[in-house]
Amino acid sequence: MIVVVCDLFDIPGSLILHLDDIIGARHPVVLVVNKADLLPKDYHEQCLIMWFKRFAKSLELNIQAIHLVSALKNLGVRELAADLTTRRRPGQNIYMVGRANVGKSELINALLRISIGRSAHKVLASH
Repeated sequence: MIVVVCDLFDIPGSLILHLDDIIGARHPVVLVVNKADLLPKDYHEQCLIMWFKRFAKSLELNIQAIHLVSALKNLGVRELAADLTTRRRPGQNIYMVGRANVGKSELINALLRISIGRSAHKVLASH
C-alpha cells in the first residue's frame, strides 16, 4: 500500500510527478493531505474531499481514500491509522512517500505515538 502525503497549500507542487509510472496504476494509494490545522474553522471538509477526488483522478493513481490530517496537531491521525489498519492485508508493507517538507516524518511520529503511546522512537530523517 502506498500512502502519498502532500501539503494542503501546495497540492500540485507537493505531489511526486509521474508517480503512476513509478508505482504502477494498480497499487492502492491512500492520499493524505497534511496541515489541515491551518484551514479556517468554518471550512467544508466534504467540498475539499470532492475537489481532491477530482484532482486525484487526473493523477491516474488508484486512490482508495483521502484523509485530511494535521500531523503536528494530531487531527485526523487516529482515523487515518484505523483506515490503514483496515486496508492493510497481512504482511503487506505500507510505503509513505511525498516531497520534502510535506510532513512525512511528523506523520510517522504521530502514528507511532498513537500505536505505542508516547514514543521514545522518532523519525529524524527519511529518504
